[in-house]
Amino acid sequence: HDIADRGHDYYMENKVAYISIDRNHGYAIVEGSEPYEVEFDYYEGEISNLICSCFCSYTCKHEFAAMLQLRETLEFITKNYENEHDDYFAAISKNIFMSIIMNKKESGKISLGV
Repeated sequence: HDIADRGHDYYMENKVAYISIDRNHGYAIVEGSEPYEVEFDYYEGEISNLICSCFCSYTCKHEFAAMLQLRETLEFITKNYENEHDDYFAAISKNIFMSIIMNKKESGKISLGV
């Protein structure tokens, strides 16, 4: 219960910096005391083989946060881009995106294709 609560907090605090699925393999980076890598398999709506780079030998808050983010991202893609979605997607958090933009030292333009 405590792990789920803490993972939910990480999710709500936008600590899932990156998440992707390439065919049936998923990958996420969750910001904790350091960036943790979460890997998983995703096939026909089922998640399996969750692995996190943290010290826990059981399901951890990073994995829980990543799975909540996965659910939200897939719902968004299904609702808005169902006909354009293939076997791959990648997303970064708004905080990471803004950090990249604000730290950009060069002049120029950034275009977002939607």
